[in-house]
Parts: sequence; structure tokens; C-alpha cells
Amino acid sequence: YNDKLIKENYQPSPLIIFVVSNLYSILLILIAMIITGQTVNPYTLPIDAWIVIIYLGIFCTLIPFSLYQYASKKIKPTELNVITLMNVVVSLIVTTLILKEKMNVLGIIGSGLIIIAIYLASIEPNWILW
Repeated sequence: YNDKLIKENYQPSPLIIFVVSNLYSILLILIAMIITGQTVNPYTLPIDAWIVIIYLGIFCTLIPFSLYQYASKKIKPTELNVITLMNVVVSLIVTTLILKEKMNVLGIIGSGLIIIAIYLASIEPNWILW
């Protein structure tokens, strides 16, 4: 239902979305560095650290973002949002099953709230007047 509320011709530039989201991340990291007083000199990082940084940049940022942009052209925006919101719940389940982490009460409550929010976002509200 919510797809009707989204303008069909509205498609923000993927590059702008990518840049803005990364700028927010950089800002938060800089704030954390200022608060904690910890700094990192990139010239003194060992090669292992650079391999991890490159791996994370490619497999946890570039590829997922590219797939998300591709999917945004193929499926409805509300379906894409449902998939995106389920990432948190799936991550919690996977870490519990595979990594044997303990699922605490807040994780269960948070997952339940996310599932309820997804359900509420996907139903057609009868009380909207437009």
C-alpha cells in the first residue's frame, strides 16, 4: 500500500546516498575518537589491518550497497525496506545459532518490535484520509 505514497519518479542518486551515509559514519567515528582520546595513525597500521579494512570495504560496504541499489530498481520500495529491516533480526538469529552468542531479553524485545513495525508498515491503514 505504501508504494502508492512514494512518487514513482523519485529516485535519489545512489552516489549521493553512499557519500552521505559514509560522511555520517566518519563524523560519528571522529566524535568517538575525540571523546575517548584514542587516535589511529594510518601509516603505522600493520598489513593485516589493511587487509581487514580492504575486505570490510569491499564485502561489507561496496558489494552490499551495489546489490541494494540494483534491488531498488527491481522491487517495490516497501519490499526493499522490509528486507533491509530484517537484516537486524537475521543477524541476531545467525549469531545465536552459528556463533553461539546468548540472546538476551533486549535482543528478543527489539526483534519483536522490528517484526511488528514491518507488519504495520506493510498493511493498508484504513484511517488515512487521503
